[in-house]
Amino acid sequence: SIPSGSAYSDAGATAQDNIDGDISRSVVATGTVNTAVVGDYTVTYNVSDRAGNGATPITRTVTVTPAAGTGGGGGGAVSPLLLLLLILIACQTCDNSARRPGTRKVRTGR
Repeated sequence: SIPSGSAYSDAGATAQDNIDGDISRSVVATGTVNTAVVGDYTVTYNVSDRAGNGATPITRTVTVTPAAGTGGGGGGAVSPLLLLLLILIACQTCDNSARRPGTRKVRTGR
């Protein structure tokens, strides 16, 4: 596994052929690892020899985990902007007539 925000360097793969010998330079890796997003990523490796015989593809799963101190445990401080946003959203559903003397609720027809 790799912590989010870290640089990912693919470890690669090696390949041997009974005729061509070491064909590791011909191995092709497909798939990407986005270390900015926590999750599992699959990198697939494949190779063919000079005669065009393909190998069975192999895969590597790379797990991007939360970086230390960035989640997973809850708690922590709430940013003032987020707190204000939450208050504004909550106040849209408030019944403000109780706070202003002399106001009445007006109901519209059914």
